[in-house]
Amino acid sequence: MTGPIGPLWVPSQERAAASAMAQMVARAGQPDSTALQSWSVSDLGAFWSLLWEVAGVRGEPGDEVYVPAGRLRDARFFPSARLNFADNALATSGPELALIAVDECGRRRTRSWDQLRHDVAAGAAALQAAGVDPGDRVVAVLPNGIEAVEVMLAASAVGAVFASTSPDFGAGAIVDRFAQIGPTLLVAVEGYHYRGERYDIGANVDDVTRSLPSVRTVVRGEIGWERFCDPHRGSPWAPARLPFDHPLYILFSSGTTGAPKCIVHRSGGVLLQHRKEHLLHCDIGSATASCTSRQPAG
Repeated sequence: MTGPIGPLWVPSQERAAASAMAQMVARAGQPDSTALQSWSVSDLGAFWSLLWEVAGVRGEPGDEVYVPAGRLRDARFFPSARLNFADNALATSGPELALIAVDECGRRRTRSWDQLRHDVAAGAAALQAAGVDPGDRVVAVLPNGIEAVEVMLAASAVGAVFASTSPDFGAGAIVDRFAQIGPTLLVAVEGYHYRGERYDIGANVDDVTRSLPSVRTVVRGEIGWERFCDPHRGSPWAPARLPFDHPLYILFSSGTTGAPKCIVHRSGGVLLQHRKEHLLHCDIGSATASCTSRQPAG
């Protein structure tokens, strides 16, 4: 038997004192992070109101922060707030890299913050031109890469709900998921690479399209999304501000014990949880929004 394992790494006192967590502790008037955690669950309204402020959330929080209920699932956070997930995700501007994507073939592609916002604005305008309205479902059969991020953010910008599957799924597995949510628009590649080989999925996309009568628009091909957006390059960035509980995206359970289950995530909840995790727990960036050296645009 070995003895207790100590910490793998301990920050210096200077680094700990400059962390976002330390600044949040001070802003909350708590003696340390343990007390902050206790306060965060004993005074939900005060904690989340302060987090909204120090995380620099773009939007209007409204007058109420937390409305309790007998059952937790009936409680409401920020019931009159208005925000947009994509607006917050793309709040930074400038030439610095926002995305780096490297595929299996070694192709490296990047987007700066300005390029990404320009592309997402074009995508949002293209979705609107195709008749996609707030609450419509936009689905994608895409590999992890720049297009997947752009489609999700464009859908969020117009208030559509995003869902996706991997291109290596069979047609049946894709339909099992997407048929439950009645998508309006489908974005799909024609193939993908794995272990140096290319696999064509054009026939699968055909089967999926035939099985989803709700789909009005299909964007296909390796550069299909780019061509879909091209007529709308230069469109203004005008994301719709929507309620805190407006659905952002739908994830699915594995389907190992029956049909995959839809799991809907709301825009405000995802945004605040991401900000809390990245800011306080991971100390990504330079402390709080009010103290950062790189301010969000606008």
